[in-house]
Amino acid sequence: MASGADAADHSLWDLIKSSFNAVDSGLWGACLQHSGGPPPPEALYYACLLGSSLVARILLDYGVNPNVNNQSERRRSALQAASEKGHTDIVQVLIQCGHDIDADDYDGVTALHAASASGHFELVQMLLEYGAEPSKRDHLGETALIAASIKGNTEAVQRLVSHGADINATDKQGRTAIRVAVERGFPDIVQYLHAAGAKLVIGRIST
Repeated sequence: MASGADAADHSLWDLIKSSFNAVDSGLWGACLQHSGGPPPPEALYYACLLGSSLVARILLDYGVNPNVNNQSERRRSALQAASEKGHTDIVQVLIQCGHDIDADDYDGVTALHAASASGHFELVQMLLEYGAEPSKRDHLGETALIAASIKGNTEAVQRLVSHGADINATDKQGRTAIRVAVERGFPDIVQYLHAAGAKLVIGRIST
């Protein structure tokens, strides 16, 4: 049988899941006040994933820790979820509430990786301006620049390079951003990176 605290958490979580379309902040305040317990840690993550800035703000005002990871989603953070989906307003709120901008998940992926791979170049710019580490690697050794190059996101590549991303960083397979751009067939990125000083190694020849 669930404890009183567990039942309260479950009750609030049911309210959150069933009320994502709520438009009145007073309704959310009432949900929280009458739930009988604190919001479950997954609540903020899903609010950010689904783009509900209203829910996210209320949960943060209620005292939810912005740095709590979702253990059932490979330890992904609320900031990573919002960055992947391009929810700029939520990203800004999370950062201003103290979210660790370089927090990573089980795979070492950060919000900057997520925004870069998804092509949300305005978010890439915002994260970098707030101090995100431009060359942090995930557990495969990929930087955000490599992630953006794999997906062909030229504008994200440009913003990363302009903020000092290591242009010749290699992943654990020895691939650089320019190499993956060549492999994936993104000539605009290849041209841009080469002009910016990236080295393209073909066999034993470096260009």
